[in-house]
Amino acid sequence: MRRLNREFHATDETTDVLAFPLDRLDGDEHAVDGEVIVCAPYARREARSRGLQFGTELALYAVHGILHLLGEDDHAPAAARRMRVRERAILAKVGVALPRGHLDELKFPAPRA
Repeated sequence: MRRLNREFHATDETTDVLAFPLDRLDGDEHAVDGEVIVCAPYARREARSRGLQFGTELALYAVHGILHLLGEDDHAPAAARRMRVRERAILAKVGVALPRGHLDELKFPAPRA
């Protein structure tokens, strides 16, 4: 993961997830072709440090990557907060609940519910 992050984003560190959009399909803005690469060892460490199940952390990373494929960005504070809300909503729809405050330590914390 570190090699990929260095090669494609010029950042020499391991990261949780990388998303590579390839193309829009059939002109549908919500249908994309792309790759989401999740770093399982990173997710395992983070899950353990937060007292979460490994699968919960993996699901968060997968959703995060898919949202990037759909055009979401988390580099500006307002955009990051919107992305956090969407992540929680999508995960809740598939029965994955993040503990309150789970994302608060990130650069752009989740808004209060």
